Amino acid sequence: MSKLNSPTARLALLAFCLIGLGFLTVILNLMVLWFVLFAVLCGYFLFRYRNQIRRQDCILGVIFASIAMISHPLMGFFVLPGYVASAARMRDIPQPIVLYHPGKKNEFWKTMGWILAAGSCLGVFNLWLGSSQLTIAPSFQLKFLFDALRAGLFEEILFRTLLYALCIEVMGKIKPTPAQTALCLLIMSAAIGAHAVVDLIRFLVCGAKLSFRASRRK
Repeated sequence: MSKLNSPTARLALLAFCLIGLGFLTVILNLMVLWFVLFAVLCGYFLFRYRNQIRRQDCILGVIFASIAMISHPLMGFFVLPGYVASAARMRDIPQPIVLYHPGKKNEFWKTMGWILAAGSCLGVFNLWLGSSQLTIAPSFQLKFLFDALRAGLFEEILFRTLLYALCIEVMGKIKPTPAQTALCLLIMSAAIGAHAVVDLIRFLVCGAKLSFRASRRK
């Protein structure tokens, strides 16, 4: 019974439920289910950890939400409580997420260099993947920029940071093991993973149907 109530078992159950929710939202086309979950989580964290809310986090949340609202008002609205609630829950956790160590010499510039290098590589790779679909005269609209910012902010804050805060809540005040860390990563990828698997299944089914029809014609 104690093993079933262990942090690892609770994380595994949470991962199973969220992956199931991801499949359900894709199959039924009910993205609203994620919004309901996020609303419940934000309300819970904001109420329980209201004493941990800082002014700086609220200001950053308003900035992020304002940027996202330009492209999609509803998603932008959820960015604000999602960021503030996550920051409040992750205050003073045993294993904080450290972007860089300010005490180390040139650590900030090294971190920024790695971020720019990784982002540039991923951007070039994505551009190469979509190069076959580009028109002869590609155009740029400001809307495209805000669409990308909205998608990034909503995904990273709600599907990553907020769900990681949920993992911390489930584990309690412990240092996560490698297995628990892997489960946390799985949980934070639940929605995208479900979309990818469903798209793969649809692709295979569609390909099988086309192959079957082609063989019958021959």
